Amino acid sequence: MDVDSPAQQSKANAGERRMPARKKELKRITPRVHSLTKDEKINACSRARVNFKSNNPFFMIAMQPSYVYPAPHRARIPSQFARKYFKQHGNAVLCGLDGRSWSVDYSNKRFSQGWKKFAQDNHLEVGDVCIFELIKGTEYSFNVAICRAVQDGN
Repeated sequence: MDVDSPAQQSKANAGERRMPARKKELKRITPRVHSLTKDEKINACSRARVNFKSNNPFFMIAMQPSYVYPAPHRARIPSQFARKYFKQHGNAVLCGLDGRSWSVDYSNKRFSQGWKKFAQDNHLEVGDVCIFELIKGTEYSFNVAICRAVQDGN
């Protein structure tokens, strides 16, 4: 096995254009996914609404690329719901149906700090719909149900 020294490797690669390591990493891990169109969002939320019933206030968010991929990892809370139930900024608890919970900050009608962990732990993908049901008797705790865009083929 021939192994070139770093000096020999850099000479051999001198003519190649080099991509910065960070960009190369992002390009490799970030799928090329388009944002959902208005019709796609409506269809996704309609699909989720069919199986979800609640007497508690709730809202739905169809996952967009910026909600689930590297940056900025913030999810927009519907304005009408935010005006009615949220303060300008604060903290909320998201409770999964499996018993796990996540603390997330919200500000300016967006979930921010903590949202990335929630999205990663739940393997959220573009087109998935999260249903956030306000838990009665709490100020900012939500049960979260996830309607997957693509069902497992098992």
